[in-house]
Amino acid sequence: MAQPQDAVAYGALPVEQESQGYGAQPVDRKAYEFLPSVQLAPGAAKTLSPSADISYLMTPVKTQNGLKSCVAFGVVAILESLEYGKLNPLQEQSETFSWSRTKRLEGRDPRDNAGVVTSNALTIAQVDGNCWEKLCDYKKAPFAEPSEAAVKSAQNMKAQKPITVQSLETIKGMIDDENNPHPVLLQFKIVGTESQQASYIRGDTEKDGYIKMPDPNWTRTDGHCVAVVGYDDNNRHGNLQGYLKLKNSWGIDKGDHGYYFMPYDFFHKYSEGIWYIPGQEFDLGQDQVKSAAPSSSYGLDPNKFIICPGQSH
Repeated sequence: MAQPQDAVAYGALPVEQESQGYGAQPVDRKAYEFLPSVQLAPGAAKTLSPSADISYLMTPVKTQNGLKSCVAFGVVAILESLEYGKLNPLQEQSETFSWSRTKRLEGRDPRDNAGVVTSNALTIAQVDGNCWEKLCDYKKAPFAEPSEAAVKSAQNMKAQKPITVQSLETIKGMIDDENNPHPVLLQFKIVGTESQQASYIRGDTEKDGYIKMPDPNWTRTDGHCVAVVGYDDNNRHGNLQGYLKLKNSWGIDKGDHGYYFMPYDFFHKYSEGIWYIPGQEFDLGQDQVKSAAPSSSYGLDPNKFIICPGQSH
C-alpha cells in the first residue's frame, strides 16, 4: 500500500468536518458478548475501599482537538498504562495508528473524520499492535496512514486479547487491587443535541469535570470512550453521590486538569461497554521487545475475580 508523500499534509481538519470530540459508534454486541468477561467474586465487594485513584498509572492527558477519535484515545490510554513499572519514563503511543488502522478495517478512508467501533479498535491493538507516538504523531497528522516503520514497530507492540467487565463493582475491584491495579476502557452514550449536551457534559461541566444527569427522554446521538482510573463512593456533588474518575481526551484545560467525574447513576443508565486489556509487548528498538503479558489468569487475582467464557456463535 502506498504511503502518503507527506503525512503532515493530512493534519488539517476542514471546517465542515469539525465535531465535538466524541466518535464511539454503537457497540457491536455480538463481538462484545463473544469475549470472556470478568466479575468480582462473591464477597469480594465487602473488602473494597470506599475510594481509590490510580491516575498515577497514566500518561498526561491529551486532546482529540475536536475530532471523532475518542476510541483511539481511550484504547491508547489503557495501553500506555500498561507501561507503568516496566518503562521509565512512560512513553506516548500513537492514536493516529489506532484510528487510521481501525477506519481501514471498517472500509473507511483513513483521512475521514469518522467515528469507529470500539471492538474493531481493540482488534487492531491485538492483531496489528500499536506504535510509539513519534512514529505516527497525532499532533502533527491525525489523518495520516502509518509509515512502513510504524507498521513494523507495531508488530512488536501487540496487545493481548481484551476481556469485558461485567459491573461497577468489578471496576472498583480492579482499580482497588493493592498489588496490581487496572484502569478499564469505558464507552458510554452521548444523548441529546449539541445544545442539550451543554447541560450535562459540556458547558459548566467543562469547568469542574462533573457530569450531570441528562433528560431521560433524550436519545443517543453519539458515543464517547474514556479510561476509568478511580472511584469515590462518598463523593457528593449536588444531589448525586458516588462517582467514577475518568481520564478524558479533551485537553488539560477541560474538567479537572483533563479528568472528569461520572455519577454512578449516569454509569448505570448510559454505559455501553467496558473492557480490560491484560497486557502488551513494547518495542524497545535494536530488536528488543519487552513484554507486559500476564499469566493465563489475565493478570487478575483468582481469589478476587471470576473469569467467565464468552458466548460462542
